[in-house]
Amino acid sequence: MIKFPLMQMASTAARFRLRQFLSLTKPRVVSLIVFCAVIGMFLAVPGMVPPKLLLAATIGIWLVAGAAAAVNCLVEQRIDAVMARTRARPLPRGELTSLQTLAFAGAVGGTGLWMLYALVNPLTMWLTFATFIGYAVIYTVVLKPMTPQNIVIGGASGAMPPVLGWAAVTGEVAPEALLLFLIIFAWTPPHFWALALYRTEEFAKAGLPMLPVTHGHRFTRLYVLLYTLILFASALLPFAYGMSGWVYLAAVLALNGIFLGYAVRLYVHYSDTLARRTFRYSIAYLAALFAALLVDHHWVGLVFAAFTLAGCSGSGPSFKNTDVTGADYGRDFALTDHTGKARTLADFRGKVVVMFFGYTRCPDVCPTTLAELKAVKDQLGADGKRLQVLFVTVDPERDTQSLLANYVPAFDPSFLGLFGDSAATARVAKDFRVFYQKSPGKAPDGYTVDHTAGSYVFDPQGRLRLFVRHGNAANLAADVRILLKASG
Repeated sequence: MIKFPLMQMASTAARFRLRQFLSLTKPRVVSLIVFCAVIGMFLAVPGMVPPKLLLAATIGIWLVAGAAAAVNCLVEQRIDAVMARTRARPLPRGELTSLQTLAFAGAVGGTGLWMLYALVNPLTMWLTFATFIGYAVIYTVVLKPMTPQNIVIGGASGAMPPVLGWAAVTGEVAPEALLLFLIIFAWTPPHFWALALYRTEEFAKAGLPMLPVTHGHRFTRLYVLLYTLILFASALLPFAYGMSGWVYLAAVLALNGIFLGYAVRLYVHYSDTLARRTFRYSIAYLAALFAALLVDHHWVGLVFAAFTLAGCSGSGPSFKNTDVTGADYGRDFALTDHTGKARTLADFRGKVVVMFFGYTRCPDVCPTTLAELKAVKDQLGADGKRLQVLFVTVDPERDTQSLLANYVPAFDPSFLGLFGDSAATARVAKDFRVFYQKSPGKAPDGYTVDHTAGSYVFDPQGRLRLFVRHGNAANLAADVRILLKASG
């Protein structure tokens, strides 16, 4: 009769302690960070992010972000104690000690970094670690108590999540990822200054040089308006760059129009209530903007899938690689093959086409992929004659027609190398959302080319159907058979 109440008390105490540690991670803030990182992952690939990679990257980024928030709470516990919005945190209330917080942050952050290194890729781990240092050390310890421009400079760390997500999936930082970074970087000042306007007295009491404290309300309201205009322009860049389409453009015009309306009213007719509403809208704005990017990126495929499910009594084909059926990119190309013949996708109607972007001096990914595709063709047996492999060079300066004619058929006589001038190469790469960039070497012509490592698969009707990640070509034969069977 005595044990049950004791066990119940112990369980209640454990749950309370767990909530204390969880509150150190600032769950609402971190959830928006992770949301933007996940959107970055989905925008980086044509189709679905592999589930295991998605889970590992999401958890890893979440843990490191939570650890950074805990360090922020540790450093600012004195400041938190005098501010109404933060004085209920565990450290100011004495519910957790500094040592407990430091140990918790180290364990959580270390686990997250290990997951990213072991289960995702080293680049993502190092970028996430740099983001941790940027927020927990550079912003919290150095910038925040020193300059009213703290949120502008320190905003670089807060803008990193979509870059982390992009790197987790592709192993690189593409220009598109930097556009997402720029949006959040421009969003951070008007978002935070709206909060600082109606919390000015608290920041002054805490001795923090926030912009309303050092330069006054009217100056800050002007800067909110100016940065909202910068944000408006930044948010249009994905459409201007070709990264997004009309669905996103409609959303961005509406969302930024509302934000700009808040900023103008804040400047002309200020009130604490309006500043509070502006701050709350800014959070909803960022979530909605990134959701619009995701919907725009995948809406054609989602609509196609919906109609397919509605019109078919049975289930559709179950592919082993990423299904991108209905994608609004990678529709065609106009290049020259290694025999000198002009080629478009229509030339290969009736065959399953596998299209891979690379270059002849590639040390590993390209020859490995071509060798794997040769093995896929052999696995297909008689059906192998209905498979066409196209190797598109992303190094038109060095990959001449004669070089491609020697290199590509060496893997299989039926494989074709495709090339164009620099402008044609850039057009095709952009249409297929392929990233490529030179990395300088010791000699002028000794450079390497970083590029997207993945293959695009078209069905015999010329429709883009699959995206094959590097290393997954071993599963391609089964998918090719499905596509051939469906075409009759």
